[in-house]
Amino acid sequence: SVEFRERCLKIISDRHEDLVAKFGAIIACGILDAGGCNMTISLQTRTGNANMAAAVGLLVFQNFWFWYPLTNFISLAFSPTCVIALNKELQMPKMDFKSNAKPSTYAYPPPLREFCLSLSQNCSCLAFACLQ
Repeated sequence: SVEFRERCLKIISDRHEDLVAKFGAIIACGILDAGGCNMTISLQTRTGNANMAAAVGLLVFQNFWFWYPLTNFISLAFSPTCVIALNKELQMPKMDFKSNAKPSTYAYPPPLREFCLSLSQNCSCLAFACLQ
């Protein structure tokens, strides 16, 4: 996933890249970061049945090349990946979870930062986005 994200960011920042490729890379980064990186695309409900709304959302999303407002339909297929625990008084209980995976598996990607580069006295400041 790290290599894919870096490749998408390279495509987005390359000014010689085709506009359609840039748009696809922007959509891909948006899907990766959906819900604060806490969502995934799922075509099943929690009980294992087919989620028809998610299936229709992905089907309509596939046609976004012809009409860009259709990209919003992908949100129908997102489902949260976090654990939400409440007791009968709707309060959060104290719990511990053990995972044998490396912490880097669940680490958030580094945030983008902006910096300015002035070319000369007469030029205005240019804003770039790069990884910290």
